[in-house]
Amino acid sequence: MAVNLSCPSYVIPGTWRENIEYIDSEMPDISNVELLFFIFDEETRKLLAPEEAFIQSYDGRLTFTVHLPDPFLPEHVDLLEKTSPITKHWILHPPEIGKEQEFAAWIDSLRNSYGNRFLLENLTGRNHPWFIKNTEWPLCLDTGHALLRGHSPSFYYSKFRNRIKEIHLHDVVKETDHFPLQRDSKWLRTFFPLLDSFSGIVNIEVFRAEDVMSSLSVFTGEDG
Repeated sequence: MAVNLSCPSYVIPGTWRENIEYIDSEMPDISNVELLFFIFDEETRKLLAPEEAFIQSYDGRLTFTVHLPDPFLPEHVDLLEKTSPITKHWILHPPEIGKEQEFAAWIDSLRNSYGNRFLLENLTGRNHPWFIKNTEWPLCLDTGHALLRGHSPSFYYSKFRNRIKEIHLHDVVKETDHFPLQRDSKWLRTFFPLLDSFSGIVNIEVFRAEDVMSSLSVFTGEDG
């Protein structure tokens, strides 16, 4: 199976650069790194500052996507500037319920400046269906979020496959997501064959190196 595999920029304790270098060295099956910015405050800016030159000039075997803060606000636009030269796309969470129209208008204005690189991720507790219906934005399918809502990732993928550009692949155990993939998960047995025809990025969104490796074994057929 030829899949463009990715993992987050936090799989070992350390900075973005330390994780990139670790993944580059120790995970040959990974070809993309999801740079995580769940928040982007002044402390995060200070942590990022000494790493910006490395990330922006990185020309190794890895490519990058960026997970934007939640909530994503106008004061975070400088993160787009910092990452635009290297990112394939940005992952975006829907806003709080009731702010859909305002948020859509703002993101559309950013798309005019930065291109159609904003992928909307399905998220529990948000009005994701509003954006499915009222925009033509590309999508990021998060399997764990779908499972937590009682939805079938296979059904979601089949229905919106032409809009999905990235998949966040992880399992759910006892109503908790971001677990490594389980070979015996019923949903995964159905979903896994669909990846054969998927040309986007498959991001194994777990946050420990051993969990990434365990999940990779599902693709390689080897024991994790």
